[in-house]
Amino acid sequence: MSGKNSEEERIVKLFHTAISEPDDRQGFESIKEITTLVERSKKYSDLILRPDLVDAYYIFKRENIAVKASVAEVEKFLKDSLFKTADYDFYFPIYRAKRYPDGYKIGNCVALAFEKLPQKVQEIFLKDWDSEYTLQGSGMSKEHFIVLHKESLFLSCNLKANGQGGATTKARMQCEQALDLLRIVHGTSFKINDFCFVVDKSSEVFHRLPIMELLEEKASVLYSSGSDSFICTLNDIMIAQSPTELEQKIKNAVHLFAVATSVSYPEVKFVILCSAMEAMLLSSGDKDYLGWKLAERAAFLLEPKAKRESTAKEVADLYNMRSRFVHQDAKDEPITSADYSSIENVMLNVLLRLIEMRKRGYTRVSKCKNAQLSIADYVDMVKYSGVGDIIL
Repeated sequence: MSGKNSEEERIVKLFHTAISEPDDRQGFESIKEITTLVERSKKYSDLILRPDLVDAYYIFKRENIAVKASVAEVEKFLKDSLFKTADYDFYFPIYRAKRYPDGYKIGNCVALAFEKLPQKVQEIFLKDWDSEYTLQGSGMSKEHFIVLHKESLFLSCNLKANGQGGATTKARMQCEQALDLLRIVHGTSFKINDFCFVVDKSSEVFHRLPIMELLEEKASVLYSSGSDSFICTLNDIMIAQSPTELEQKIKNAVHLFAVATSVSYPEVKFVILCSAMEAMLLSSGDKDYLGWKLAERAAFLLEPKAKRESTAKEVADLYNMRSRFVHQDAKDEPITSADYSSIENVMLNVLLRLIEMRKRGYTRVSKCKNAQLSIADYVDMVKYSGVGDIIL
């Protein structure tokens, strides 16, 4: 292993130990050690993920089932797999979203028109749709069925990884983050079904088939240019390499809202959005009187003096409803879809307000002794300044 860095030498030795164990349970103890080593590695932490290690382990054992492999053989195998970085292009069809412009940026993904997909990717999707039409039937003609699928949003992303398992994990995360933006814009759920990917711009296309129970049956949503500014702002926040405290809280709230869209029970959706409110307006320093602080900050952020009291009461009542549900007070009325609509309206208004304040230079929610502008300090300023209406 001359010329190899100590990190790779350690991985080779541990991998050799893993595949030399007669029992997979013992082998995976060494795989765990490699996982820890890789997670701490500056070179490999973002390139080698646990799925790649597991895949490599099983592939090597399968190919060398009757042979006791040497360290040199393990080194050669890893050099051609785990230590080899490849370029991956992923293509995710999002069938519910229609007519997004080619080149439209959503998070770390880019929308592509069907005609802009690689030719072999197009052929795979067309073959799938043809089979789907044949198996499930439809009240429309086959030609119209195919046209509707072609109008779908195709999210593409490019990344580097040292294995298909890790690449797929990273690509799905990027796609899910992009879908979080669509979920909050359209107020509805979107799911990943099938997808294709290409390695190092080769002619071979890998295809992952959909899980049938995840196939969408809800009505389609169409692109609207009216959402462009909002999506553009969220793009900047979601892909920020070093997000401020305020940006991180906005990201968390967007994700929680997205999670809520996938839930059917209004009580659970309600609790999730209450958590999104907490994510935006409270900080680690807020230990008590959480409902009161949440109500006060929401009221002072959203309303002029004349409306603050009623808004604060509304938010406090909603938060108390959440607490009673979580602690299962049987005497209380159940949470309804109307209650969910109320907390959704407040939560989205707070989100828009925080995005506006971010544009005005605010970077934190918690109080700050230095010159950084914070939401908590802003609320105190409005509360104690004697100024009736909202100020900036």
